Amino acid sequence: MSTKFATTKLFTIAFFGYLIITITLAALLLSLWLSGQNTQDMNQIQLQILAESSLEIQFCSAVIGVATALFISMVLAHKTRHENNSALIVFTVLLTCISLLSIWLHPEHSMIYQLMKPVSPAVVCFFGHWLINKKGNNAQFD
Repeated sequence: MSTKFATTKLFTIAFFGYLIITITLAALLLSLWLSGQNTQDMNQIQLQILAESSLEIQFCSAVIGVATALFISMVLAHKTRHENNSALIVFTVLLTCISLLSIWLHPEHSMIYQLMKPVSPAVVCFFGHWLINKKGNNAQFD
C-alpha cells in the first residue's frame, strides 16, 4: 500500500471520527442542557435562541471540540510518528476551515471567542503532536 493512500485513509478515518465524536457529545450536551430547562411554554424557535445565547453550551461545545481535536491529533501523530505528518497537517487545515465557517455561522459569539476560533486548531493539533513526540522521545531513553 502506498504512503499517499495510507495517509489519505488515515486522515479520512480521523476526520470522520472527529465528526462522529463531536456530534455525539454535542447531542448529549444539548439533551442534558434541555433536561434542566423549563421548555414546556417554548416553541422551537425560542429554544433555539435560548440555546444559541447560552454561555454554558458555548463553553462546553468549545471544550468538546478542543478535547476531540487533541485526541484525534494525538492518534494521528502516534500513527504517523515514523513518517511525515501530512495527515495531521491536512486535519489541522480542515479544522481551521471549519472554524472559519463557524465564525460566519455564529456571529453572536463574543469577539475573543471569534478570534480564538481560527488559531486554536493549529495550537491544539500541534500540541497533541508535541505530546506524542515528547512521550515517544522519553520512552527511547528509558
